[in-house]
Amino acid sequence: MGQEKLYIEKELSWLSFNERVLQEAAGQI
Repeated sequence: MGQEKLYIEKELSWLSFNERVLQEAAGQI
């Protein structure tokens, strides 16, 4: 169960990272 929680947190941090990168890219256009 702990491992699954760690995986979910990693996925969430990856999604938030992707969102920030997309926002920066959109701001440069």
